[in-house]
Amino acid sequence: MFENVPPATLNWACPLSNWPTVTSSWNTPRGVGTNPHQGVDLSANYVPIYAVWNGWLIRVRNYTIRFQIDINNDGIKNDSVYYCYYYHLSARSSEGYYTKGAQIGTSGNEGGAYAPHLHFGGAITDSYGTRWYRNEINYRWTSY
Repeated sequence: MFENVPPATLNWACPLSNWPTVTSSWNTPRGVGTNPHQGVDLSANYVPIYAVWNGWLIRVRNYTIRFQIDINNDGIKNDSVYYCYYYHLSARSSEGYYTKGAQIGTSGNEGGAYAPHLHFGGAITDSYGTRWYRNEINYRWTSY
């Protein structure tokens, strides 16, 4: 399921150290994979990726991170269950709490037959299931 408005509008940092080229946009029809696209693909050739907000890194699979956003920045899991997903990583950091701008992994092409890139998406998971959100409205340029 797709939604246009996320549960919170936050001043997220860029998940990469500079603004990348978007190679596949959110909700774009595709011939392979999820259809429509559940995030954005960002050109990233084995480079560090960063936490876009304060929160908890949770490993989903070897090269996929689910990052739970700490919306109110209190270090306690008492917010809406709002996540960022980072896919196709070549390396990831350990599970735990990270602050905005901390390195949490390295981009790659694991789990796919495509050029190295970062698949990045936002979702909320609750009793209604998982709903993917437009994440572009949270993007801001932040240098580290």
